[in-house]
Amino acid sequence: MRMLIHLFIAALFLAAVPYQAQAQDLTKEELKYWKDKAKDYKRNPAALKDLSEEAEMARKQKREMELKLTQIEADRISNENQVSQMQQEIADLNSRLIAAQNAIQQLNEEKAMMASKGGGPDMSGLVFRVQIGAYGKTNVPANLDQENDNMDLETEGGLQKILIGLYRDYQDAEALRAHMKKIGVKDAWVVPYRDGVRISLAEAGIKVN
Repeated sequence: MRMLIHLFIAALFLAAVPYQAQAQDLTKEELKYWKDKAKDYKRNPAALKDLSEEAEMARKQKREMELKLTQIEADRISNENQVSQMQQEIADLNSRLIAAQNAIQQLNEEKAMMASKGGGPDMSGLVFRVQIGAYGKTNVPANLDQENDNMDLETEGGLQKILIGLYRDYQDAEALRAHMKKIGVKDAWVVPYRDGVRISLAEAGIKVN
């Protein structure tokens, strides 16, 4: 009973306010329509209750839609920021790639220039050479060691060592050693180098009897 009284008071309020506060914005037809509606709600509080519930439901749905719209907008901004960040990372990677390509090109040009000027054998990595002697007195004159002649002279501990050949494969160097022995060079053996530094066969991973 108390709820019906409240609804009836609300109906009276709805009947009074539109006519006083908003009458200036309504046409005669609209004013007559809402007067009739107000009378209906006075006679039927249950209809007013249903209308109020529908209005509350509509407001609730409106708030939910606004929240969803806000979340969608936040997601859109986040996605745009992620795309922008990825584009920046791609640009940075492209810059690094171009710098690396330029460095490689410069190294290749320098390597080609050194080769054209006779910059000596490429001793990078693991290579094998054949030593055909180590002499203390009968040294080969230094002027006979020409660039790109496939022979080099090394001096260590007062001994001059004569080195020939340059191979990446041990078996190729071993074949040259065997040939030198066959033609009469008694002191001939394979010596490995790693990045220009002389090492032992064991350090080079070569097992020999």
